[in-house]
Amino acid sequence: MATVLSVQQPGAGVRRYTVRPARHASHASLPSVDLASASASALALASALALALAFAFSFLASAALFSAALLLATLARRSLGVVEESLLVIEGVGLQLGTRYASGREAHRFLDVAIIAEIVISEAVRVDRCFYYLACLAQGRDPAAQPRLVVPFQHLLPPLEQLQHIYCGTRAVLWSEHEGPPG
Repeated sequence: MATVLSVQQPGAGVRRYTVRPARHASHASLPSVDLASASASALALASALALALAFAFSFLASAALFSAALLLATLARRSLGVVEESLLVIEGVGLQLGTRYASGREAHRFLDVAIIAEIVISEAVRVDRCFYYLACLAQGRDPAAQPRLVVPFQHLLPPLEQLQHIYCGTRAVLWSEHEGPPG
């Protein structure tokens, strides 16, 4: 899926990277629509229509129920889909990972700079494709604990060029490194 990257610098030592699917990029300035109530209304209408068809035409009952189930599945997928992922980098403090869903729900995670051991771009190979992702190696405060991998843009998977830009900028802000191309 094609993505659009936007970068904001609200202040010194702070940078925000936001990734959106290309189809939502033109609607970035529009307020989010509450799809939960729209989904409920559409579901109620589809259910009523399916019941009416089932009683009126018994031979169409299975087709109507299938259509209602398909509509319900489509609405659920759209309301649960990710429309934006962000990474807020604060110098000397840490990273805030954000995910915004089509339903309007937002989820946030914070990684303290003290537990971030490394930030890398890694490659994953699946049966059907190969892709790159940004990963943070988080080592807990206990040195004997197993480190964990945290993936900031795990749903939208921006392309390598965008990841390189995010990688260099994140390291520059977080650890005051020179912001050049990855070596």
